Amino acid sequence: MHTLLILSAMLFLCVLAGMLLTRLRLPRIAAYVGVGVLFSPDVLGGMLEFSVDAWAPLATELALGLIAFLIGGSLQLSSLRRLGAVVGLAGLGASLGSLGVVAVVIGLFAPPDLPVAAWTFALALGAISVTTDPAATVAVIHQYRARGRVSEALLGIAGVDDAIGVVIFAVIAALLTGGALSEALGHAALEIGGSIAFGAIAGYLFGRFGPRLRFRELVAPLTLAALLLVVSASSMAGGSSILAAMVFGFAARAAGNVAAERLFGALERGEETVFLAFFAIAGTYFRVDVFVEHLRWIAAYVVLRALGKIAGAWLGARLAKAPPIEARWLGVGLIPQAGVALGLALTLANQPALAGVGSMIVNVVLGAAILYELVGPFGARLALARVGELGEDRGRG
Repeated sequence: MHTLLILSAMLFLCVLAGMLLTRLRLPRIAAYVGVGVLFSPDVLGGMLEFSVDAWAPLATELALGLIAFLIGGSLQLSSLRRLGAVVGLAGLGASLGSLGVVAVVIGLFAPPDLPVAAWTFALALGAISVTTDPAATVAVIHQYRARGRVSEALLGIAGVDDAIGVVIFAVIAALLTGGALSEALGHAALEIGGSIAFGAIAGYLFGRFGPRLRFRELVAPLTLAALLLVVSASSMAGGSSILAAMVFGFAARAAGNVAAERLFGALERGEETVFLAFFAIAGTYFRVDVFVEHLRWIAAYVVLRALGKIAGAWLGARLAKAPPIEARWLGVGLIPQAGVALGLALTLANQPALAGVGSMIVNVVLGAAILYELVGPFGARLALARVGELGEDRGRG
């Protein structure tokens, strides 16, 4: 069947399913993931000879870059000053919490018949568990027009999470592969510093000169072109494209002030299409055999990582003197995990020290990502509802 016809059917189903969940006052992105699962190779995709493998990585990187850019643009210096301690300590706590819980529990209870040492396998999964996918939580925040301290803190943590994840992953990867720790830390520092510096410089220049474009119709293409340049250049240089895009958005908003609204407004109007495409593509990665073969590992990873995120974020937020109810629910919004984690899993899978379990690690993370993208939005909505920050659903009225 013609690929464009199948894509048309996917879009129609995503819209209809999204409308249904909106009527039920539930997060729309869970519907998008569900439609993606429906068109995965093991369901309808195989019958229709439909696959997104050829262009999914490019589309995913673009979508993540757009989402990161919008996150950066939504951050304000005033809120960062006010919530800086909560953002930093809760973000660090959530990262270390997931690393500790996943690595320790799996290391203690892993079966002895693994092809590698139990602690090697456990540390690998622990290192990957650190990363958080901000897209799901951001989509829920935008759908419900959530406003408040927890919403702002979640956006801020999305900004620091990538940097924390890079450092922790570099350290664990060096320990597992026998590399020099100092070299790994130096590389991580260069990756983070380079991404921040490049994003900041590009954002400042774009924020100062971009709004001067007189042709309103060309603002969106110009912004998209600049964003693609930042994402591709940082990726080619070995940096973090997500972090660079986020800093790019933050710096552009700060440098352009009120005039920068033109740059963001052009893309914000199409953000729902970006969310739809990103989460539908994520759903197409579903594999029945992966779920069946590694179900116990997937379940263990999903539960342990969620517990670590929630407990770590709670501890960090309490140390930052956040109100108890905010600390209690902050970690629930940090549960989703997707593309970045899969990329880290593929990186570790190619290491000789993990020969024999590399494929298992990739499949566990892949299976967990689908579950997280289905369940995570409901957790984010619940958290925002509990702290009283849900506004009017954008899809209603």
